[in-house]
Amino acid sequence: MIWRHISIALVACVSCSTIANAQVTGSRTAPKPAEIPDSAKAAVQQARQTTLQFVACTMQRDRLGVLNFLATFPGSPEARKMIPSLMRDDCLSVGEMKFYESLYRWDAYDLLYRQSFGRSGPVDFSAASPFASPIDLDKATAEARETVALAEMGDCVVRKSPAEARQLALSPVTTEAEVTAFNALMPSISACVPQNSTLTFSKNVLRGIVVQALYTLSSGQSGTVAKP
Repeated sequence: MIWRHISIALVACVSCSTIANAQVTGSRTAPKPAEIPDSAKAAVQQARQTTLQFVACTMQRDRLGVLNFLATFPGSPEARKMIPSLMRDDCLSVGEMKFYESLYRWDAYDLLYRQSFGRSGPVDFSAASPFASPIDLDKATAEARETVALAEMGDCVVRKSPAEARQLALSPVTTEAEVTAFNALMPSISACVPQNSTLTFSKNVLRGIVVQALYTLSSGQSGTVAKP
C-alpha cells in the first residue's frame, strides 16, 4: 500500500521547491500515476511535473473527492481527515514522495483552471467582490493567518494583472514561458506583498496562490479560501 511510500507534511510549505525525490522502478497506464525523478537534475525540473501528474491522476479517479477537499480550510481538521483518501496507491509508481497539503491544493487549482478556462477565461475582475477573510484573524493561529495572507496576496496580484496571471496559469511549469510570465507579473507581485511581511516565496508558492485566485475569481466565487 502507498502508506509506506507517501508521507504527509501538514505545513504551509511557503518556501518548498520540490516534493518528491526517489527512484522509479515501475510504471502504470492511464490515468498515468506519478513517476519519481531518478536524478539530482531531474529533482528540481521534474518534481513539479511529478506532483501535477499525481494530482491529475487523483482527480481522474475521484474528482468529487478532490473538490470536496478544496472546499475545506487548509490545515483544518476536516481537511486532514480527507488527506488519506487522496493518497491513492494507483496514482504513484514504485518510489517515495511527500504529500504537502498546500502544494497539492495549488496543483489542483492549476489543473482545474486549465480544464475550465484553458480555451477562454475572464480577464476583468473589476466587478468582483473584494477579498474577505473567511476567519477571525484576531483569533486565528499563525498558520491560518498565513494561509489567508497568501490567498489575499494572490487575489491582489490577479486583480492588478489578470491577463498576465492567465499567461502564468497557462504556461507549462519549469519552462521559459513560465519564466516570461513571472517576469511580467513581478511588478504586481512586489506591489501585493503584505507590508512588514517576513514571508519568503518560491516559484511554486507564487504560481500556486496566483492560479488559485485566478480560478476562484474566474468561477465567480467570493473570497479565495474556504471557511474552516
